[in-house]
Amino acid sequence: MATLQCQRCGFVAKTEARLVKHWKTELQCPALYDKTKHQELIEQLRPAPSQEARTCPRCQKQLKSVSGMKIHHKKCLQNAVVICPAENQASTSSDNVTNTALGVEKPQSVADLKKRKKVNSPYSSVSTHNQLLAFDKEIDWHVLGITQKQVLELCRKKEEGIIDLFIMLHNCERHENIQWFYDEATEQHKLIVYDGKKWIDINQKVITQHLWYIFSFLEEQWCDYQSAIRCDALEPHDIISETEQAEIEEFFYETIVDEESVFFHCKDMFNEYTEAIKTI
Repeated sequence: MATLQCQRCGFVAKTEARLVKHWKTELQCPALYDKTKHQELIEQLRPAPSQEARTCPRCQKQLKSVSGMKIHHKKCLQNAVVICPAENQASTSSDNVTNTALGVEKPQSVADLKKRKKVNSPYSSVSTHNQLLAFDKEIDWHVLGITQKQVLELCRKKEEGIIDLFIMLHNCERHENIQWFYDEATEQHKLIVYDGKKWIDINQKVITQHLWYIFSFLEEQWCDYQSAIRCDALEPHDIISETEQAEIEEFFYETIVDEESVFFHCKDMFNEYTEAIKTI
């Protein structure tokens, strides 16, 4: 297996992702042989994508990363949670999706959230949210109705698959438990989640735990897939190549080692998505 070496300290990594993670941590990478800055090394290995690659082909919004653009573009096409600037003015009340479980309209924009501050406020009555599931608790995956084929595709996408599953989950009525709230006192938007009783400000600990639940679900499903292969329970066309299996195995059991590592690898795409649903 080919290896990659850090030119600053001589650290040897089996994969590009592991070498980038080594540079991002910085603490264990002294300048023994070279004084090139960590960020410069990352940019040399992974050049920044062009402006065109980071621009949504539908609404021309420019994102910070290609992964962020893909997430935005998917929502842009669905025209559900995300409404593109080019079409925002053209949207009408007939386009709104009614959340029958909560008895309220699904928010279509930040302006909509501001108008409905009583619904989204962490200090408001929660009587209208008794159908929502708590954001910080174990996830009821049965409400999503995800197929094994979908699960496999998510596993193949690794960290992007985790965020894709996050988006799928929170487009489900009972999991619409993360929203933006406009705080008039501070004149700022806050990302809030529903804890089963009230809306609360989100924090890294809550996000990390939630993403860990999603990762754990995918990892468990991957184990079942591997067991099915060993038991000859799958058709040949349902089995991905051994090379790709090895890459997924490395992601689940080497790249991700704990809850914090899930957050580390997913935080950029998570932030891109939440910013997209706030600003569009």
